[in-house]
Amino acid sequence: MIVSRTEHFLSSLTSDKLPAKDNPQGNTATDVNNEVELSSKGSKLSEVYDELKGKFNARAMSPNEMEDLAVFLEEKGVISSSEAAVMAFHLDPSQMSSEGKKLDRDKPIDQMERWTERLEFSKNRNMAESIETNQTIVNILKSLA
Repeated sequence: MIVSRTEHFLSSLTSDKLPAKDNPQGNTATDVNNEVELSSKGSKLSEVYDELKGKFNARAMSPNEMEDLAVFLEEKGVISSSEAAVMAFHLDPSQMSSEGKKLDRDKPIDQMERWTERLEFSKNRNMAESIETNQTIVNILKSLA
């Protein structure tokens, strides 16, 4: 069966399940065995997917571009303001200038790798609040990779 990039994108957003207690946003969801499928975010993101295609590259995205993406997704109602704040905030020592004083906010980095590492860190330390936000960001970036 051939699956289009859009279908793959949408399924990646709605396939991750979280315990119901970790779903404070009240997303429209299916509760099965105390798990919540985050279908609301996938639905909202599918509405703006065509606008995102080709504009962002998750494997080479600067902090400024990441902030632009976060603002866009928040304005469209895809992510919450707190998720947008986490997504837009960027402090990466590898992007410090040679003087070690200033972050080059226009230098692209692999955001997919960065956020996947953050998600794993959250999971390994059982940081429930961070896991959901980081998973949402990783899912969005997967669609752009």
